[in-house]
Amino acid sequence: MPARTITATHAPANPWRIVAVTWIGLVLNYVDRQVAFSIFPVLRSDLGFTETQLGLVGLVFIWTYSAFNPFAGRLADLWRREHLLAVSMALWSLATLGTAASRSPLEFLIWRGVMGATEAAYVPAAVSLIATAHSGSTRSRAIAVYATGQMVGIVAGGWFGGWMASGPGWRAGYVMLGLVGLLFAPLFHRLLGRVPVAAADPPRPGHASGGVSRCFVVHCVAFFTLSAMLWIVYSWLPDLLFRRFGFSLARAGFLATVWSQMGSITGLFAGGWLADRLVHRLRPGRFYVAALGLAVAAPFIAAVFAAQSLPPP
Repeated sequence: MPARTITATHAPANPWRIVAVTWIGLVLNYVDRQVAFSIFPVLRSDLGFTETQLGLVGLVFIWTYSAFNPFAGRLADLWRREHLLAVSMALWSLATLGTAASRSPLEFLIWRGVMGATEAAYVPAAVSLIATAHSGSTRSRAIAVYATGQMVGIVAGGWFGGWMASGPGWRAGYVMLGLVGLLFAPLFHRLLGRVPVAAADPPRPGHASGGVSRCFVVHCVAFFTLSAMLWIVYSWLPDLLFRRFGFSLARAGFLATVWSQMGSITGLFAGGWLADRLVHRLRPGRFYVAALGLAVAAPFIAAVFAAQSLPPP
């Protein structure tokens, strides 16, 4: 698909305001999906989940999310992206409310699938919006700032899930999250402003006008591997801390996410800064930075799950 640039039809909205507004939406996106992983013990007792069914809580979401991503990306190319963002948020918030009404593992998993399908439309539109608004000199940093919303949402969702299960109840927590999303969705258009429509760039000399590049394929394979590893951590680490170390649900959900996400935020800013500079010297500089991050991160995942003790407080 050819690259896209801003047309002169409309005055651009503030580029950093676009980052800020889409960041808030990304936080809500990840809170809604993450809370389920902090309430595994309650799902066992309240709805009779088996260990296999608990594994499906992550699997159903991520496979549905993945299946709908190509269609979501195409929608972001065809439809005004600010509209798509608001619709996606409203729909996944309705799915969150539906989750609160679940009376069996099957109902819960169905709503997880609906949530995955509706949340899939958010990230492609948001990243496209940011890339359109920011020039090459700030694009990596802008996307890095936006991506910190994922980390904040994971930590907030990890803590909130445990808190709601041990406090007002997991059903009440899902209702709160659904209502917040439904109330925030209509504000998107006003907060974003009139975002310029993107148009196709003419193909550059020496580049094919269509098709999929080899670099893109390699990136997809690497991202699949990374995501598989991350979802094991997100799904099971809160439950491991609860059962192995006897933490409360809220503390287990918080500790299972906060340290890894603090490291991720550091890596995002460092990687964004390095990529923006390296790309001026090496054309595939951004790709090299991503490959280095994967290689350095890999050994630590096994070490986390093998740990049998915690440092003294």
